[in-house]
Amino acid sequence: MIHSYRRRILKFHSQRTAALLWIGIFAATGSILLLSTHAQTPTASVEPEQGTISMPAISKTDSTASGGSSVQFGTVVTPPPSGLKPQIPGVISRDIFPPAAWQSVVNGYAVGVNWSDLQPTQGTAIANNNVIDQTIAKVQALNVATPGLNMHLKLRVYAGRFAPNWAKILDGFTPITITDGNGTNPVNGTIGPFWHPSYEQAYASLQSALAAKYDNVPEIEEVAITVCSTIYGEPMIRQMSLAANVSAYLAAGYNLADDSTCQHAQIDAHKVWAHTRSSLAFNPYQQINADGTTKIDVNFTNSLMDYCRSTLGPQRCILGNNSIDETVSSTGGTNPSLMYAHMKALGAPIYYQTAASAKFTDPLNQMVTTLNFAISQGAGMVEIPDKFSTTYPVDFFSSSPNLFDQRLTVLAQP
Repeated sequence: MIHSYRRRILKFHSQRTAALLWIGIFAATGSILLLSTHAQTPTASVEPEQGTISMPAISKTDSTASGGSSVQFGTVVTPPPSGLKPQIPGVISRDIFPPAAWQSVVNGYAVGVNWSDLQPTQGTAIANNNVIDQTIAKVQALNVATPGLNMHLKLRVYAGRFAPNWAKILDGFTPITITDGNGTNPVNGTIGPFWHPSYEQAYASLQSALAAKYDNVPEIEEVAITVCSTIYGEPMIRQMSLAANVSAYLAAGYNLADDSTCQHAQIDAHKVWAHTRSSLAFNPYQQINADGTTKIDVNFTNSLMDYCRSTLGPQRCILGNNSIDETVSSTGGTNPSLMYAHMKALGAPIYYQTAASAKFTDPLNQMVTTLNFAISQGAGMVEIPDKFSTTYPVDFFSSSPNLFDQRLTVLAQP
């Protein structure tokens, strides 16, 4: 009995010792895990605004932030598109954002930005918090605050004189000065070798970067094709009425074959936009021959319309022109009328931009004729003059009997 009792006592103590040992091990392990998983003070500065920012977030200047800037997160009003975005409808503004009093009718804006501002250095990503980002954020906030407004955006990236310097000097090229206009206020600028393959490839890379960032942004519904342009966003104008321009082109190695390649390559570069329509401003092509003679070749213009529609598709390529006024016509057999006739025959989608405000000496009557022409052509959208808000009554584009905005909207492609 005594031996049995001692054995039970010894067994009890050994079990208790083992239990205490396991408790101690468990407690120590828990303490180690707790210490090892406790958040530590970071040893590196983390500034998210210095990284790559994707829409709808943008980087913004902020004096109260640690790095002098911060990330602002916007609100995407509609989900990313699954197919082709609709054509921008009605009358829209260019150069100035539509004033509040006009936005119920002028609910579209063509935002212009210089290539040099987007890619100041060769091989870099699209600059964060650029004009495009800021405008998208503004439009998204406005659409949220004003249900049913549905403000639309067209993107026009200016090349030509607005190309970055690194693009102007590709292949060791020396930029040439081109002047537009013989009047008292001529416009001039330096341009690069837009007819060189390296320049065209740089533009194609730009479009790839822009499409990667903005093709899924629902508010951007149209992007302009511009790489072969010089002074304005019109790739078929060469300012050939001035002999000095013709001489400068030829001395720099310009030739018709390479220009033709550029005209086609700029359309090819827009294949990367899967959801966003691309528009091209057509003009009767200004041909500069090797011997310095010049001519207008509207047949080449019309062939480019055909190429744009066959390459991008009949709905992804928007045909247009940036200088309509009360004098234009699609009849009569002149070079411009032959161009407008071919555009009308190919059909929607079509857009137009009116001539500058200064060309409308009788703005109300001339604008009536101009917009009626656009509608007769089947246009779904027209960019109206920059001074519309100080020139026309606020209901001019939407009231009876003309109902311009409504009639254009009906013609816009869904």
